[in-house]
Amino acid sequence: MIEFTAGSGLEESRGAVLAVPVLDDRTWGPGADLAATAVGEALDAQFDRLDFSGKLGEVALLQGAARSAYDTYAFVGLGDEADSETVRQAAGWLARAVSRLEAVATTFHLVDVEGA
Repeated sequence: MIEFTAGSGLEESRGAVLAVPVLDDRTWGPGADLAATAVGEALDAQFDRLDFSGKLGEVALLQGAARSAYDTYAFVGLGDEADSETVRQAAGWLARAVSRLEAVATTFHLVDVEGA
């Protein structure tokens, strides 16, 4: 069973994984700018290597730079137009990608969609 708990703000948090939403054409969702900064300058090259563009169903797990707040950053595609169903589906793909971990921080709850 998945358990949800509220945590502190991203700037104060640390952990194993931070999962952030990305829309199509690598348009940042909430928290993705912070994650991109933590991964570093090679982010675009890593996305190119993984063929990650933010399409619905894509998940890119990338290591944070030295001394970043999280060990791994999960960029999760929401497609070209996010709604409550695409956010739900993306959360499922994320869950499968990080299923071995006990806790994952995310900003999915900050995506502005009707009916969420």
